[in-house]
Amino acid sequence: MEPLDPKRFTINYSWTQPYASLNPQYAVQVTDLEREMIVIEAIDRIVQNSLTYPDAERIINKLMKENRHD
Repeated sequence: MEPLDPKRFTINYSWTQPYASLNPQYAVQVTDLEREMIVIEAIDRIVQNSLTYPDAERIINKLMKENRHD
């Protein structure tokens, strides 16, 4: 078997990273569970940043008033 002549055989190639946002094949699918977790995390952040809890205070005050009358 004779050796390959580098002048006779050449290989050219190129490759481009596909853009996931432009190609639906590479798009990330968000499941219902992931959407629900995103909503829950957003609510948790809102509650964590709250200084007062008006609904909870209203319920507690109502229960306190009912207990005073007993």
